[in-house]
Amino acid sequence: MGIVMFDTTQEPDKSLVKTVPIGEYTAMLVSSDVLVSKKNPENKYANMKWEIVSGEYAGVCLYFMLHYWNVNPKTKAWAEKHLREMCAAVGFVGLLNDTAELHSKLFNLHVTIETSEKYGDQNKIIGWSKVKSSVETPITTPLTPTTPTVDPLQNMWGKPSQ
Repeated sequence: MGIVMFDTTQEPDKSLVKTVPIGEYTAMLVSSDVLVSKKNPENKYANMKWEIVSGEYAGVCLYFMLHYWNVNPKTKAWAEKHLREMCAAVGFVGLLNDTAELHSKLFNLHVTIETSEKYGDQNKIIGWSKVKSSVETPITTPLTPTTPTVDPLQNMWGKPSQ
């Protein structure tokens, strides 16, 4: 006999979700470990982990391999394009020294689904953009000059000026 104490009324762990529907998701870059390619040890890539932070799929993680350190110039050019998009999405301008500088920032991920015989359906991040603010800027009206309520011949206490 195995006592499990399993509560069927509890929501399932979001990290077990295999794919999210095609769409855009607000997410945060939580890690970007640099790993050596198994196919060619001269190549490295940043294994980037993104966590969706809002909506129905909050808590689900998506992954992207940024092949920035690659001997193939086309692969490196694609990585630079993606990295440029990531930087623009969070307003980063200048020299990025480390992908960790993008950690904990909010991005709008553009996600699709790819299907393969070997792995089945998998999410693929195909773009990054700025997070659209959900807080509207309040409309303010300019201050208009008002007429004084105090008689100019009196001081602020209502007594005649001397």
